[in-house]
Parts: sequence; structure tokens; C-alpha cells
Amino acid sequence: MSATDVVKLENFDTPLVGHHTLFLYDPRSVAPLPGLVDTVLHGEAYSRRILLTTPACTLSSLFRAEWDAVYQPADQKEWSLILTYCLYAPKRLCVVVDDGLAVPDAFFQRLPAGTTVIAIKSLDGAAELQLGRCDAVCFPAISDTTGMEAAAILKIVGGLAGNPSSTESRRAWLRELRVARAGLIWTRIGEPASTGAVYWYDPADGPAGIKRLPAHLIAGHMRTLAVQLTPV
Repeated sequence: MSATDVVKLENFDTPLVGHHTLFLYDPRSVAPLPGLVDTVLHGEAYSRRILLTTPACTLSSLFRAEWDAVYQPADQKEWSLILTYCLYAPKRLCVVVDDGLAVPDAFFQRLPAGTTVIAIKSLDGAAELQLGRCDAVCFPAISDTTGMEAAAILKIVGGLAGNPSSTESRRAWLRELRVARAGLIWTRIGEPASTGAVYWYDPADGPAGIKRLPAHLIAGHMRTLAVQLTPV
């Protein structure tokens, strides 16, 4: 398998509406959430936007949204009430899960088909991640290729994509992405391989109006990287 089978040279442009996406963030970053979160949150005329959070409200204050319902579930009875609300609410729904909230698997399994789920999780809790339910996993932009953040990203990407390349080769991806100011996103949506595929994306892109890095510049970095990583 060549590097181009693992990291696609094109920008990620698959719609995430109607899917379960996990957004991983670096708690040490001054701008932890990428613009892509807003793109999904406001990219559809949802009938209901529902926030599931904790008393700490870890990141929900950063969302630019008007919520139709906000819950801080504390026990199974409250989860049942929230699920009942979701089942009887007009479709289509967007459910946002704040960091620090443990969601029962049965809740996700019983959500109405086509519900958009935006889950937020710190990279510091990567060891506790349950990725089987995710259709896409969005990683933060890289600022340091040698720290704990990079190590966590390498481990998760390698596990998701079934990547046969070495850790050093994967670290080379991160160095190129840091230069290009891009991030990685893994997805199984529309991908023929059971392990999905990994694309790049621009963390600044979104409805915030921030000028995105030109696609040809990031693609140029990724082509160089692909040549370096392709087995002889």
C-alpha cells in the first residue's frame, strides 16, 4: 500500500450532515475547535439543535448556536427522557455532545436515522475513546510534532486507517501538515475500504470568514510527502 492510499492528496469535502463525527481538540490550544465544527452545526436547516453537556460546560460556550434544548443528564432516567424527546421531535436533528460527558451506547443506537452527531473530546482522553460508532474523526492542526499531542494523533490514525507505515513515516505526515497549517480527518463515509481513508482539511475553513490556506499549497506539500513515503 502506498502513502497515497492512506493520506489522500485532495481536500476533504464530504458532507458530515447526517453522520456521527468526533472532533478531537488540543486543550492547550487557544483556538481548540476548527471551523469545520461550525460548518456542520450550521450547514443544514435542522429542526432541532440539542446540546448534551455537563455542569462544567467544557466547550459548549464556544459554539455559536441557538439551542432548542440543553441537557445535563445525570442518570439513566434522564437519558431515557432525552431519547424520547429526540424520537418525537421533528426531523432532522443535530445532537452536540460536549467533552466530559459519557454517553450510553444505547442512546446513540436508538437515535433517529439521519441524525447529525457532533462529539467533542480532548486528545488527553484519547485512551478512553470509543471510535466504533464514528463515521469521521477530525484531528486538530499540528503545532508540535514531538509532543503528547502528536503521539496521540499518530496512535489513533494508525489504528483507524490500518496504516502499515512506520511511526517515523507517520510523523513525517505531521511535519508536512504543520508547515501547511492543515489537519487530518479520517472517514469511512463513501470509502470502499473497510479501514476508511485519511484526508487533509483546513482548520480555519468555515463560516467564520477566515481566509483558508490555498488548496494548491497544501496539496503541494502532500504530494511531496506522498513521494517520500511511497515504498520503492
